[in-house]
Amino acid sequence: MTRFVITCCVVDAQPIGIIAELPNASSLEANTWLEAEGVLKKRAIKDSDQINPVSNFQTAENTAPYFMVTKLKKIPTPKDPYLSPPQ
Repeated sequence: MTRFVITCCVVDAQPIGIIAELPNASSLEANTWLEAEGVLKKRAIKDSDQINPVSNFQTAENTAPYFMVTKLKKIPTPKDPYLSPPQ
């Protein structure tokens, strides 16, 4: 699951995201907007030490946060699809 964050202008947009796990993920269409509900969990993930977390969520060796999706709904593209940092 990924969104883009803009700090100045569209040209500096950076992707942010989290590993998401859900059944039938391979059947999802590319470039589709989804609203997801679920549970934030943490587990050992191969090469998770290569993931640069936004916050210090990694506390145990080779673990990373992931989102276990329990409910998924297709939504229209938001009017402003970019996120902005808090002012």
